[in-house]
Amino acid sequence: MDAPSAADRPVRAAPSDADLVHQEGPSSSNFDNIIALLRSMLMVETVTISIAYGQHEHLLASSALPQDDIYSNVQFFAGVPIYSYEKEIIGTLSVMDSRPRELTPNQLTSLEDVSRVAADLFELRKLASIDGLTGQMTRRAFEQEASRVLQLSSRHKHKVSMIGLDVDHFKSINDTYGHAAGDEVLKKVAQTCAETLRTSDMLGRLGGEEFAVLLQETDHEGATQVAEKLRKAISLLRFEFDGKTVGVTASFGISSNAHADYDLSKLLEQADAAMYKAKQTGRNRCVAYGDEKLPERVVRRRVLKSGQIQFAGNAANIDCTVRQLGQDGAGLDLVTTANVPNEFRLHIRSDGLTANCKVIERTQTHLDVVFR
Repeated sequence: MDAPSAADRPVRAAPSDADLVHQEGPSSSNFDNIIALLRSMLMVETVTISIAYGQHEHLLASSALPQDDIYSNVQFFAGVPIYSYEKEIIGTLSVMDSRPRELTPNQLTSLEDVSRVAADLFELRKLASIDGLTGQMTRRAFEQEASRVLQLSSRHKHKVSMIGLDVDHFKSINDTYGHAAGDEVLKKVAQTCAETLRTSDMLGRLGGEEFAVLLQETDHEGATQVAEKLRKAISLLRFEFDGKTVGVTASFGISSNAHADYDLSKLLEQADAAMYKAKQTGRNRCVAYGDEKLPERVVRRRVLKSGQIQFAGNAANIDCTVRQLGQDGAGLDLVTTANVPNEFRLHIRSDGLTANCKVIERTQTHLDVVFR
């Protein structure tokens, strides 16, 4: 059956939220192939695939154009659920037509078969977007979904906030008890956050021991309350490593659209700056960007640079990796810190930087230093 002509399509002044999701959300040629196949097999005008994101179901792919009102003049509708590997309904594969009709039993079976193919494709995509250790979004998936949410929030002028959190002294846990212990801590921290947050909140692992949370319909003050709730929940966690009871804490930074508009990069940068202020002022605390001026000297950029530690009148040299760098100091990774004195000279050739340093925190493989 021929699709309605462009002249017959209703025109809308602005796209709906579903249209924005259709344009910005995940889609691929694989799903487009499914749609083309079903239109050919069943001779229907419109095929849609929708998937649940959080509490809502959004269009993942559709044969309709963004300006089409796919639900106008529907005389026939048939849909089958899309099931996850855990046998939970995660979406719908549906076909629609502007003329009354029925599907034959064979056509209905074909629709169900294709829904399983769609489920397989979605599960493969999910595997690529979910962190294998914690079960939360990867950085890439988090940023993609956050961008979509921010676009919709900007359109409706909804408040939105970002929380950045970093597990305190995580390197020390790895160095002292091993990477398996570190993995257990990360899994439990992620689980605790997920259980504490709302269904509509987005949690992602940005890398290492760092996580981020995007809070919809939440202002600066509300986000600070959420961060404090997360901080308390994490501080109550206890682990048994090598016969010892070990606790963990995390430091939190909060930003909101009040200071960063709806710019994802700015939200993450401001949350990161506030989180480092929390680290610098004692850890296991929450700092909100904008509540107080963050001195530039305590804001450290995440970098990856080669450095050299020099001491004993420059007679001794030890290579290191510079992980954080600011006007006040740096974070350094080494094979071992055992032979490094508390005061030394740091040289970063790529920056032309040479600075006298004092160690303020030390683990077996990491040094936090301030410049003197």
